Amino acid sequence: MRRPTRNLLYVVLGLVCVALLVQGVGLQIPKVLKVLSLSTPAGPEARIEPSEVAGITTSKASYTPGELVTIAGSGWQPGEVVTVLLQEEPQIHDDVTLDLTADASGRILYEYTAEEHDGVVRLYVTAKGGLSSAGTLAILALPSAQQISVIDFSQCQNGTGTSLSCDSWINGILNAQNSHYSEDQSVPQRAVWLVPAGGPTGAPCATPGACTPAELAADRTVDFTFEARKGGAHAYDSVTDYTNTQTAVASVRCLGLLAADCVGTTGGVGVSADPPTMCFPVPNDPTQVGDDFNGPVGLATGPTHMMNPKDVCIWGGFIDSISVPVHDSAPCAVKHGVTSCNDDFANFIIYYHVASLASDQKVMIAYGGHTASGSTTGRGWGDASVGSSFVSGGPYHFRWTSSDGSSIGNRDNQIQSGALIPDTPTNTPTNTPTNTPTNTPTNTPTNTPTNTPTDTPTNTPTDTPTNTPTNTPTNTPTNTPTNTPTNTPTNTPTNTPTNTPTNTPTSTPTNTPPPATGAIAPTATTCSDFLAGNFVPLNQELYGVKNGLINNVSPGVFFYYSTLSVPPGDSTIQIAQSITTGQGNNYLFDVQQGQAKVYSSTCGNQIPGLTVNSTTTNAQVTITVTNSTLSSIPIIVGIKYSASSVAGQPVPDPDTVHYHFDTVLNNVVVNSNQNGLDLAPKP
Repeated sequence: MRRPTRNLLYVVLGLVCVALLVQGVGLQIPKVLKVLSLSTPAGPEARIEPSEVAGITTSKASYTPGELVTIAGSGWQPGEVVTVLLQEEPQIHDDVTLDLTADASGRILYEYTAEEHDGVVRLYVTAKGGLSSAGTLAILALPSAQQISVIDFSQCQNGTGTSLSCDSWINGILNAQNSHYSEDQSVPQRAVWLVPAGGPTGAPCATPGACTPAELAADRTVDFTFEARKGGAHAYDSVTDYTNTQTAVASVRCLGLLAADCVGTTGGVGVSADPPTMCFPVPNDPTQVGDDFNGPVGLATGPTHMMNPKDVCIWGGFIDSISVPVHDSAPCAVKHGVTSCNDDFANFIIYYHVASLASDQKVMIAYGGHTASGSTTGRGWGDASVGSSFVSGGPYHFRWTSSDGSSIGNRDNQIQSGALIPDTPTNTPTNTPTNTPTNTPTNTPTNTPTNTPTDTPTNTPTDTPTNTPTNTPTNTPTNTPTNTPTNTPTNTPTNTPTNTPTNTPTSTPTNTPPPATGAIAPTATTCSDFLAGNFVPLNQELYGVKNGLINNVSPGVFFYYSTLSVPPGDSTIQIAQSITTGQGNNYLFDVQQGQAKVYSSTCGNQIPGLTVNSTTTNAQVTITVTNSTLSSIPIIVGIKYSASSVAGQPVPDPDTVHYHFDTVLNNVVVNSNQNGLDLAPKP
C-alpha cells in the first residue's frame, strides 16, 4: 500500500499537467484546479451539498469579466473519474476537456477567471462519469459598463371597478383591494431600461424569428420568468398581448414614469399614445404541464391554452426572436399513488437590437401575463380546481430574470389569486319547465247587444165608420211593424287567460368552492415565505404504528396561512378544521401551544386601526377583532398545528384521513385550502 504523502504528490503532479495542457489549447483556465474535500471547502459559493443524483452546477447563473467561475458537482461515486467538457457559444476558445476525480464524498470542483468578450458568451458544461451524466449552463456576461440600467418593471393595477385602463403601474402585489382581474385575462407587464452608449447594439437576423445560433449570440437579450404552476393549479400559463383585456391601456403605458423615460416609436422621448416600433409574435409553448386534475403529465400549453393575439411590443428597439419557454418542473411527481406537483417556473428570452449606441438608448417593452382558466371550454384546463383563481398559498410571480446574461437583482411583479374571479359558473340559470299562466287569446262567445227589427204592436189611430147619424172618429188599434232594439247573441272574440305550460329559466345553484387563498405549509414556513410563495405546499402527514395505535407523525407541526380583508367594526374570524372521510373528531389536529397569529398584509406584527380582542384555540380557532377605520383592512392569519397531537389514537379506519380547512369571516367562508391535507400511514 502506498503512503498517503506519495499519493498526494502524484495527484498534485497530475493536476498540474492537466492545467498546463488545458492552458495550451487557448482557454484562460485555471486559477484554481482542485478536487474538493470536506476538510478544505473552497468558499461559500462552491459549497454544494451531497446529492443522491450525480449533478453539475455553477455557483452563479452569470459572471462578469474578472469574476471567478466556479463549477462544482456532487453525487458522483467516490474515486469516479468525471469527464467535464466546457464549450462556448459563440466559440471564442477551443473546447476544453477535463478529467476530475470525485473525492470521498462524491464531489468535484473546478474554477477559472472569466475573460472580457465583445458580447455575451454562453458556457455549456457537460459532465460524464462511468454511470451518470449531467449538464448545466452559465452566462459570461458583458462588462459592467456595457450592461443596461433598469428604469422600471411594473404591472397594471386596474382598480376595483370596471376600468379597461390602469389606475397606476405598480411593482407591488395585485390583490382584490386594488384590482379586478379574472381568469382567462391578460395582466399587462411593462419593462423600461437604458442601454449605455458605446456597447454592442446587437444585430438584426437575416430572417427575423428564424435566427441562426450565431445571430442570436450577437444579439442583446432580456429574459423573464413566470410562475406557470403553483402547487397543483396553473397560474400564469403563457405570454400574450398587453392590450387583450385592458383595451385602453396603450393610452397610459407611460403613466407614473418621468417624461424623459417615456420611449417613443423611434426611440427618444415620446408620449403614451405613440405606437410601438414593432410587436413580435410569441411562439407556441408545446410543453406539457401537469396538474391536480389532468395528472402528472398534463396537457400541452399551446396553442390550446394561449390567448390570441400573443405579442411582445417594443419601443426604441427591434425584436429579432423570442424563445420557446423553458419549464423547470413541468411534470408532477406521483407519491403513494397521488399526484404531487411542485411549483413550475417558465423562462423565455427576448433577443433584440437597437439602431445605434452613439448615445444612450432607452427601450420599453410591454406584454401580458395570461391568467390560466379552469373552465371546461375554450382556453380552460378542464376543471375549476386548477385555474389561476384557485392557486393556494401566497401570490404567484412574473420576474425579470436577467439582461445580457447578467442578473439585475430582484425584479418581481406578483398577483394574489384572490384578485381573480374564477372562469366557472356560480348559481348558473338552468332551464327547468314550470307551469306558468300566460295570456293566450281564444275565441269565446259573449252577449253583445245589436239592433234587430221585431214585430211589436203599437197603437195607430184609423178612421172607422159607426152607426151614428154623424161620422165620429174613434181610435182602434192596428198592428204596424216598427223597429225596436232587442238583445241577440253574436260571436265576438275576446282575450281570456288560459293556463299554458311554458319553459321559464329558474336559478339552480351549483356548488362552486370559495377561492383557495389559504395554504397548508410545512414546518418552519414563515409568514414572509407564504407571502412570497417561497415554500412547497404540504399535502400529506405520515404516521407510524405501534400496537395498533398511531405512534408518531411526520412532520410534527405544520402551518395554515390565509389572507382576508376585515370590514369596519367588530368581526369574528374562524379557522374551521374538518375531516371529510368520516373518522371522527378525535383525529383533529390541535393548535400548537395556542399559536394563532394575525399579521398585516405585509407580514408585520403591527396593524394600524385593527385590534385583536380575543383568541380561542383548540382544534378550532376563533379570533375576534375590531377595525376602527372606515375601510377594510387586509390581513394574514397564521395558525401552527401540532400533527403529533393525534399520536395515541387508534389506527383510523379507513387508514387515510382527509382534512379540509376553511377561513370563515362573520359566518361566511371567504377562502379555503383547495387540496386539503391527508394523514396517511408511512409506506
